[in-house]
Amino acid sequence: MLITELPLRGARLVRPPTHGDERGSLTEVWNRDKFTALGVSEVFVQDNWTISKRGALRGMHYQIGAAAHAKLIRCARGRIFDVIVDIRRSSPTFGKALGVELGEDPMQMLLVPVGFAHGFLTLSEEAWISYKLTHAYSSEFERGIQALDEHLGLEWPMAVEDCVQSGKDLGLPPLSQQIDLFP
Repeated sequence: MLITELPLRGARLVRPPTHGDERGSLTEVWNRDKFTALGVSEVFVQDNWTISKRGALRGMHYQIGAAAHAKLIRCARGRIFDVIVDIRRSSPTFGKALGVELGEDPMQMLLVPVGFAHGFLTLSEEAWISYKLTHAYSSEFERGIQALDEHLGLEWPMAVEDCVQSGKDLGLPPLSQQIDLFP
């Protein structure tokens, strides 16, 4: 298994090995014991599947309090620009954003630790995204920040006017105005 540490502490790219022969291939996408042995100790309790169209911009979402969760994101089909923002006030990288493209290798995953906002932009005509959560979704604890907040310093790989956000996501505050962050 290949694990690549990213510049934002705790965030990692993960690539499990694929075993193939003349019949095809097998990839063990998640094995708790193997991940734990490599220092990834998250326990996932919910799996979600999203199908998004080109230009769909989702996020930046997170949960607080008892529902705070880590995520393991994989783009199984198509391509996305996956983005995380460190929202841990005590972190040396607080307020920093990082974007990675997922999907060219459909087995590569992004591990998003607790204390990060997460979102993505669909680059292909359609993308199928799978993500595991360490705590079940709770609307009571859901929060977010505006994905297009210019202070995040993100360079989106598509013109902003071509992005489609939900009304809910458009109404999210910029990071500087969000009071529900992590210590």
